Amino acid sequence: MSAIRVGAVSVLLASFPGVLAACSGNSDSHWVGGTISGLTSSGLVLAMPREPDLSVTLGQSEFTFATRVASGTPYSITVKVQPSGRTCLVADGSGVVGDTDITDVRIDCVNSAFVRTGSMKRARAWHSATLLSTGKVLVAGGCTGVIFAKEFTSCWEEEPSAEVFNPATGDFTLTGQMNAGRVGHSAILLPDGSVLLAGGEIVAGIWAGIASAERYDPATGTFSQTGNMTKARMEHSATLLPDGSVLVAGGRTDYLASPETTAELYNPASGIFSPTAGNMHMGRAGHTATLLPDGRVLVVGGGTLTAELYNPVSGTFDPTGDPHKGHGAATLLPNGQVLMTGAAEFGYPEEYELYDPSSGSFILNGTGTSTSWSDGHSATLLSTGMVLIVGSEYPGEDLASAELYDPVTSTYTPLGDANDPRLFHTATLLPNGQVLLAGSGFVPVQGGRGTISATAEIYVP
Repeated sequence: MSAIRVGAVSVLLASFPGVLAACSGNSDSHWVGGTISGLTSSGLVLAMPREPDLSVTLGQSEFTFATRVASGTPYSITVKVQPSGRTCLVADGSGVVGDTDITDVRIDCVNSAFVRTGSMKRARAWHSATLLSTGKVLVAGGCTGVIFAKEFTSCWEEEPSAEVFNPATGDFTLTGQMNAGRVGHSAILLPDGSVLLAGGEIVAGIWAGIASAERYDPATGTFSQTGNMTKARMEHSATLLPDGSVLVAGGRTDYLASPETTAELYNPASGIFSPTAGNMHMGRAGHTATLLPDGRVLVVGGGTLTAELYNPVSGTFDPTGDPHKGHGAATLLPNGQVLMTGAAEFGYPEEYELYDPSSGSFILNGTGTSTSWSDGHSATLLSTGMVLIVGSEYPGEDLASAELYDPVTSTYTPLGDANDPRLFHTATLLPNGQVLLAGSGFVPVQGGRGTISATAEIYVP
């Protein structure tokens, strides 16, 4: 190839470094490939920029693209065509070619299961995960280090870093750092595509709430400070209202403080937080807040077996029916009702209930398949209308267990286990209907210090 002198051809080859390196036998170029598992049907086609599509043969366990790629060249492997009756996911599918062949890209093909994806760059629990308008997921903050013994579940240090998950390549990439480390903060996607991150806890030695807030810009990958909340808050709720403002309610100012009755509104245009016209009737921390179809916000629990409704027109809170039990998660169902999941006390069956906005009452709705879900679990509305429930806090329970709730039949079906224990993790519904489960804080049954995990996996309906 070095003998070719035609200018146009030289320019063309120069624009494809992998092709040029392969043709010239350049030792600074390498193969890109990996492993395949679970491929029991035909039709899988993989794609990588600047390379011919790769058709994979039924039963094939390894793959390598046909052309070597020059060192320093970015690569990104995606599934272009799924095989018949299977879903194949890519893990660790992007990066930059270094000094050796790339052999660690994983393609996992499943029917319906939990499938590992690439791990986060940092171990996290009590973090946030926000689906961006691009279809990627911003994962920010959380607790790093260790978790204490089961009698006192807490963490050691707050994490200021953030990263972005790309569902196409199955990997996480670090993005800009937050201006403050945050544990148990709120994160809301705003109408302009930016993300508002507010409050949270500084855990290193003081366990105190913070009042600061900031916004993440996906276009630049940076965080910029915005106005402070009127109070420091941890264990609070944040809800995007139909007019684009954000309702922030309750929480604590520090670990030992009483739950707050106050609430405030964030104006994205001005970047200012302002108190609501009225306070909540009860102090709440660790509660749930759910936007109803009529624009009101249902606020439940948080240390009290009561509920109330925020009216965005009057800016005030009105009492509504009381729940029968405390719960850790609330999920708006397609019929407008709200499913409450999780047991407030260890060892009690997680007797779920439904909130009916038309009657303003809570209705007991059966018992799930585990004995003690808690505020450490996640509940995610799927595109099928069912609810995926994962994880449990109670020591001795299977922390990886999962189940599906069917609102049509009001039944609960066990799914088997996720790949890893999930507690104080995040669950994010992706545009393709799959769910990203990321991070965890695991407290061992035998006591002692637990661990915080960087693993992630995908639930494929």
